[in-house]
Amino acid sequence: MSTLRQIFHDRWSKVLLVVFVIMLLTSLVVNILNLRETTFNHIVSLILAIIPNIGFVVGLIRSRQWGGRKTAVGRSLLFLSLGLLSWAVGSYIWSYYNFFLNTEIPYPSWADVGYGQFAWLMGIGLIMLANFTSLQTEASNAKSKIYFFCIPILMAIVTYYFLFVQLHGASIWQSDEPLKVFVDLYYPLTDVLILTIIVLTSGLAFNFLGERLRLPITLLICGLVFNYIADFYFSYSTTVGSYYVGGPADVLFGCAMFVLSLGVSNLHPRLLEDK
Repeated sequence: MSTLRQIFHDRWSKVLLVVFVIMLLTSLVVNILNLRETTFNHIVSLILAIIPNIGFVVGLIRSRQWGGRKTAVGRSLLFLSLGLLSWAVGSYIWSYYNFFLNTEIPYPSWADVGYGQFAWLMGIGLIMLANFTSLQTEASNAKSKIYFFCIPILMAIVTYYFLFVQLHGASIWQSDEPLKVFVDLYYPLTDVLILTIIVLTSGLAFNFLGERLRLPITLLICGLVFNYIADFYFSYSTTVGSYYVGGPADVLFGCAMFVLSLGVSNLHPRLLEDK
C-alpha cells in the first residue's frame, strides 16, 4: 500500500489514473456490447492517445525541474517525453482515420511514422537514465547480466516462432504484403532490441541516485515490457484478422502508456529529499 501511495502521491499521477480508468470502462462497454466500428470504439482510441500526451507534458515539467538539458536526468526525461509524444501523435493520426476519413484504416499507415519512433526515443532516454544511476564497475554483475540477457533473447524467439513460423509458415518471405510483414516484425523485435541494450549497457546495481529513483526506473522498464506484449498481440491479431479498435490490443497499449507515463511522472526531484 505504501508503494501505491508513493506512485500516486503526485496530482499528475492521479490525473493519469482517472484517464486510464475512463479508457478501461469505455473499452469494457465496447467488449460487453460487442461493438465494432462504432463511434464508441473510436472514442477508446482517442482516450488512449490522451494518456501518453499527458505523460509528454509531465515529462517536460519534470525535465525542467531537474535542470533540463543541463543535467543527465533532465536530458533523459526529454527523450522519454518525446517518445510518449511520438506514440500520442501516431494515435491522433489513427483517430483521424476513424473520425474524419471514415474509412478502414490501412496497416501500415501514416500513424506508424509516429509509432515507429516511440521505442527508440524511450530506449535512449531509459538507457541514459540507467547508465547515470547504475554502478558500472562491479564484476559481480557480469553473471547477472547473462541471466537478464536471456529474457530478451527468449522474447525474440517467441515472437519469431508464433508470428512468423506458426502464422505465416514458409510463405513469410513470399507474402503479398511485404510492408505489413516488415512492420509486424519491426515493432516487437525493436522492443526486444531496446531491452537487450538496456541490459548490456547499464549496471544492475544502483548508485545512491539510482536507489532513490528505483521505483520510476522499474515502472519505465515494466512499461516497455507491457509495450512489447501489446505490440506482439497487435501483430498477431491483425494477422489473424481479430483486431478491432477498443479491443484487447488497445487495452494492452493503454496499460503500457499508463505505466510509462507514471514512470515519467514519478521521476520527481523530491525523491532526493530525506524523509
